[in-house]
Amino acid sequence: MQKFAWWVVTALSLALLAIQVVPYGQSHENPRVRAEPPWGPGVRVLAVRDCFDCHSNETIWPWYSNIAPVSWLTQSDVDGGREHLNFSEWDWPQEDASEMVQVVENMKMPPWYYPARLSTVDRATLVRGLAGLIRCIGLSNVTAAQVAEAQAITDIVCVQNSYNLAYRHDDALIDDLARQGIAYVPFFPLGGFSPLQSSTLSSVAGRLGATPMQVALAWLLHRSSNILLIPGTSSVAHLRENLAAGQLTLSPQTLAELDGIAAAAAAVKH
Repeated sequence: MQKFAWWVVTALSLALLAIQVVPYGQSHENPRVRAEPPWGPGVRVLAVRDCFDCHSNETIWPWYSNIAPVSWLTQSDVDGGREHLNFSEWDWPQEDASEMVQVVENMKMPPWYYPARLSTVDRATLVRGLAGLIRCIGLSNVTAAQVAEAQAITDIVCVQNSYNLAYRHDDALIDDLARQGIAYVPFFPLGGFSPLQSSTLSSVAGRLGATPMQVALAWLLHRSSNILLIPGTSSVAHLRENLAAGQLTLSPQTLAELDGIAAAAAAVKH
């Protein structure tokens, strides 16, 4: 039994030594600080103490971050934290800032295994400070009822839902948002994983000397003045093609023709 235990300890020790050569978790890289938020009084001190190790480019790497496999977990926490919210790169959109406020407020930040602990006063100060960094709030994948519910709480500047020439469930919502001056951002404007295909669309594109996808984008721009497009772009040539869609003029007759695509698609589904 003692011999078996000796072999187990030896094998585990050798395995622990072997995994130390794995590159992941060894770099401890801190990229340069590009821009920080306009911190309020006392907020940065708390953020540095309780958030910066995983949400900035000023990580203080602890001693155990040099020992695998703990170093792998540490690297994963830092990489994931910087990807979701990075206080050192505030010149880029930080979409998860509002979520960070909720995480801190619900006492899920810092995580239980993190040495820092927030007092009730510190937590309230940090929550107020982080909330003050949020300039605008948008919603995604929401119904008209959910938009109204959110507006009862705060101002909403944009809504992002699935919408395109053939999928027009949000017609009434778009019109309502336009009356309020709220932007609507259609995702999957060209169909997403199932690209738009229609003989009508191809026919109109042929007459206009454009591609079907350019016509689909042009239709969205004609649909309402509050629509903002975010079509995927894979190359400079593709970018130019998408931009050219903004120069297309669709006559009322052409728009009516394209409007029939959604009705035809709905009829096929039913």
